[in-house]
Amino acid sequence: VLASGRRNVKGRMEFHDVLAGRYTIVAIHDFAPSLPWNFYQATQATAHGLVMRAFQRYMARMARKLQPLFESEQEASRGKRE
Repeated sequence: VLASGRRNVKGRMEFHDVLAGRYTIVAIHDFAPSLPWNFYQATQATAHGLVMRAFQRYMARMARKLQPLFESEQEASRGKRE
């Protein structure tokens, strides 16, 4: 909806797992907003920043919550190798 259809290039989103899957990098390529840049920057870009910070806090909470599960799984896999 907010992407410009003026160019023939289609935007795309890529996900890459790094550091043995501990982190995921997300990249958006070839996105051109359909709104004038100043308006987009003042509204959508600001809203995007707020949403991404909230998502970062959520992911940090989930990581803290799930960390004991990953640690016990790692200990179990170490026990199988020994």
